[in-house]
Amino acid sequence: MSGKVTDTIQNPLPYANILAIPKADDQNVKFAITENDGSYNLILITRMCI
Repeated sequence: MSGKVTDTIQNPLPYANILAIPKADDQNVKFAITENDGSYNLILITRMCI
């Protein structure tokens, strides 16, 4: 997952925290911090249930 964080007038927000909080208790929280231009890249791994 990637994207860009901006404020209400579309200025980039550097060093903002991005959190992905799992629904299951046995999974870890994933996080990213935005770059100077507000961009981020967050690697998420999905678990397939059969």
